[in-house]
Amino acid sequence: MQFNVYFENGNSYREVAWKNEYCRFYESKIMSRKSCYKCSFSSLPRVGDITIGDFWDIDRYDKRLDDRKGTSLILSNNSKGDTLLKEIKRNKDIILFEEISLNFIKDTCNGGLFSKRDWNINDKREIFLRKLRLFDFNKVVHNFLEGKADVGLVGFNGNANYGSILNTYSVYNNLEKLGFDPILIVFSPQFVEHINSFNKKFHKKYFSATKPYRYKYEMDELNNNIDIFVAGSDQIFQYGAEYYWNREAIKKYRLKNIFYLSFANLDKNLISFASSYGRNDYYGDYYNRLMTSYDLSRFDHISVREKDAIGLVKRLFNIENVEQVIEPVFILDYEELDKIIADSSLTHKGKLAYYFLDPTKEKEEALEYISEKLNIEPIDAGGNFFREVEDFLYIIKNADFVITDSFHGTCFSTIFKKQFISFLNKGRGESRYAFFEELKLKDRIINNFEELKNKKDLFEKIDYTETFEIIKTEKERAILWLKNALENKRDKKITPQLSMTEYLIYENDSLDLKLKSANNDIINLQNNIYELNNNLRKEINEKSNWIKLFGIYNTKDYLMFYLLGIKISFKMNENRVNKLAWWIPVRKWRDNFRNKFKI
Repeated sequence: MQFNVYFENGNSYREVAWKNEYCRFYESKIMSRKSCYKCSFSSLPRVGDITIGDFWDIDRYDKRLDDRKGTSLILSNNSKGDTLLKEIKRNKDIILFEEISLNFIKDTCNGGLFSKRDWNINDKREIFLRKLRLFDFNKVVHNFLEGKADVGLVGFNGNANYGSILNTYSVYNNLEKLGFDPILIVFSPQFVEHINSFNKKFHKKYFSATKPYRYKYEMDELNNNIDIFVAGSDQIFQYGAEYYWNREAIKKYRLKNIFYLSFANLDKNLISFASSYGRNDYYGDYYNRLMTSYDLSRFDHISVREKDAIGLVKRLFNIENVEQVIEPVFILDYEELDKIIADSSLTHKGKLAYYFLDPTKEKEEALEYISEKLNIEPIDAGGNFFREVEDFLYIIKNADFVITDSFHGTCFSTIFKKQFISFLNKGRGESRYAFFEELKLKDRIINNFEELKNKKDLFEKIDYTETFEIIKTEKERAILWLKNALENKRDKKITPQLSMTEYLIYENDSLDLKLKSANNDIINLQNNIYELNNNLRKEINEKSNWIKLFGIYNTKDYLMFYLLGIKISFKMNENRVNKLAWWIPVRKWRDNFRNKFKI
């Protein structure tokens, strides 16, 4: 197939379709109109008088007719079409006009003319159209086809958690507004059987994403298509985060520091934006701390979400150039949140929204207490992530009051200027809540139900004036920091020692991979031997009855035994079986012996 363009001045442009980005993208069906995916006019009977298309496989029909410049195929669909074709045939300027059989066309590449189109809408269509509003057409098409992007964003990508999703979207959205085309880098560890199916609609609509990567070595290919990598945000720097805190996996596979961008080449621009440890500690062993210290030293720019993380990074990893920036959901423009909420089908107003990540009896009692006190009907905002993202936001925004144990639940209560109470969730990281003290909201964070009952001012209206002045300042500072980090790569001096370190890490990863592969081969071999052994036992049991006496065994017709490696066989019949059985002193044993020769 060729792509041909003819100009008025007589010039022409010709290119093989698979080399032309427009043709390749057309074939991907990403930019097709929605009506084209299930076109009701793509098969017979056709509504037009005539149908015109390219005659593919014309060389199969008659090589003499193939001038390599393209030949049209015209279908007549009714009597009016017949009349038109007869008039065309009388035109002396027409060089070739030949009638062919429909059966031949059905067996060629043009066979699609006779079948109704029934395509599934490409998952990437919405994000493609969204990117077209932001970037040049050629850039978007090229990036889609080649898997390229300006920035690769690493984090809890593919997660169902509303906080993680919207945290990531805020960074993603601000990268776009700064003029960079981002892509989510999806890391799904080898022990993860599946990714939560909730909230996939949001991911498809708003994110361009890579294929899921299972191993670090697979991610090396990303260096061919991306020059800037951003780690951010949420608790991705916490020990064990890349394996979702699965202790067995951490012990078995050892952490690879994917969220510390260990897979990225040293010559790339490596940025940490508002990455979090969640707590003022790090539980990795000596080896992991050593590797983490090295991986952090590779970064061009590092910012963290909590102030105490600055001290942690300096104290444990000897990294000095670290800044603190605001939680990313606060830098997302409110207009963007309203666009997301517009997709919600919910219509209610008011209600007591509750969002518990770790429900307890005490929290349920608190919910009931507030509901009765304020006379408001409670509604679950989606504690187990069963709601769509837009519904979660709708419920929080339209609530009269919010109670939560979630850090991000507290953030969105603040963003929407809600009256709220938040249980301090120490299990998920206490230091995160220090930020609300800066926002003058510390008194809305409680430790237990008793505080809720005793602190009467918890139900007084919150004055958000000073809070939003602080948010505005911190938002501007965070965006400016990110812009500077993206545009200014650190001049890393790649010394021989540094190159050797990179090489040794690469070799260690390679050997680790080979060792795991060898272990898997051993396990597979053991499983094959086990299966073979079971099949052999099964086959023997099905085909012969065994006499467990030294080296003697039998089939239905023969009695056999080995003597000094020599096999001796006796053909058996009923008479011989009875004669041998006569010498067996115990009747039960005699009967068992006879039964050995019965099938």
